[in-house]
Order: sequence, then structure tokens, then C-alpha cells
Amino acid sequence: MIIEKPDPVLQLEFLENAVSVWKWAVFPLHKVKRNYDGRHVWCGCKLGLQCPRVGKCPRVKWGDRANYIQAGQFKKWLDDGFTNFGIHLGWSNLIVIDIDPRNGGNETWWALCQRENFLPTDFVETGSGGRHFYFLNNSRADALEGLPSPSGRPLTNISLGPGCELLSGQHFIVAPYSVHKSGSIYKPCFEIGF
Repeated sequence: MIIEKPDPVLQLEFLENAVSVWKWAVFPLHKVKRNYDGRHVWCGCKLGLQCPRVGKCPRVKWGDRANYIQAGQFKKWLDDGFTNFGIHLGWSNLIVIDIDPRNGGNETWWALCQRENFLPTDFVETGSGGRHFYFLNNSRADALEGLPSPSGRPLTNISLGPGCELLSGQHFIVAPYSVHKSGSIYKPCFEIGF
């Protein structure tokens, strides 16, 4: 098993930009732990082997913004061996389209892009081989509430079809340069500079 390590300089630059320039809300996630040969993986939280969200498990109460990392604090977290971070979508005013190719997401996304004559090129390749497409939330709705729906009730998770979801509001995603439980890195496929 190959376990990738994020470039600490690029990761620090990205995280600092995320907080100080783009005003995103970023918080730490528990470490992904492995045995000596990398075959056995568990979460650094108290659930350990029982944790269903290895690599995606919040280390702080992520609903409490007081626990989020401020600019200038990331180097200490990285020096302490923390590589995974989450981005709160609502507080970051972001919408993310999450593509899961294992469940037909590539086909759904391609059909949607063809129908709308739209093909974004900037995305994050997730550790599992999926993709996250980031968009600013330009709707008139409260970013924390989610997106408006025909029923008038805000939605934070909208299925666009098999393996393709639109996430907003009280959701978080794993930040670029974090390490997936598979050993792969969440790789940004865009220039740093939203």
C-alpha cells in the first residue's frame, strides 16, 4: 500500500489562504492511524477501529465556530502531525458538488454538464477517486440554512442523480491536501486563488 504525504509547504499555503483570503471556516479532523505496513487503518478519535468516518472525523465540535483555526495557527497543527482538515460549507459561503464514481457519479455529472452546456475544470480529486467541485453560494438564502427549494424549506443535501450530490449549509467537506484512509491525498486541480 502506498501512503501519500501532502507537501507541507503547499498545504500550509492553501490552509492560510482558505482562512485569511477566502474567509473559509476550517477546523481539524482526527488523524488517520495505520499499523507499520499500512494495511490496518483506524481513526485517532476515541472510537478508533469502530469509527465509520476515518479521516473525516471532526476533532472539535464543528458546529461551534469558536473551535475553528485562525490564520497563523496552521503551522502548529501541521507540526503536531495533523494533516486532515474540514471546511464548513455554510460559514464558508460554499456549495460543493460531490461526485462518487463508485455509484454512477461520473455518468450523472457528464449528463448534467451536457444538458446545461457547462463544464467546470477546477476541482479537488478526493482520496477515494471522486471529485469535489467548489462554487460560491450566490443565492439569496442564508448560507447556513442551505439552498432554497420549491417547497420553501432550505435544502442542504440535494441529489442530482446517482452518485452526484450538491452540498451546502451545515455540511462540511474534507479540505485539499488531507489524507484519505486509502492513503491517497485530496488533490486540488486548480490554481490556488479562488
